[in-house]
Amino acid sequence: MICQYGCGKEATHQFKNGKWCCSKIPSMCSVLKKNLSKIKKGKPSHWAGIKRGPQTENHKKKIKEAKALIEFCQTSLAKVDNDVNDFLHNC
Repeated sequence: MICQYGCGKEATHQFKNGKWCCSKIPSMCSVLKKNLSKIKKGKPSHWAGIKRGPQTENHKKKIKEAKALIEFCQTSLAKVDNDVNDFLHNC
């Protein structure tokens, strides 16, 4: 059986609509991907123009903690990188 979405590959999955496809989901078929890409080019994303509500204090706190953790990890990695470089130059 050949993929009925147009790619010409061997079909391995049959969907409820009766069509056969080379992928578990139709949007993963290479031909359908290209067609969907052409359709969506130049169109705004589905988030365009949507205003989100104010963040809760708990959410703001989690964001602040995450940023602090990222900064800590980056400085720690920089220190380790410097220590490794010093070690390699002293060998």
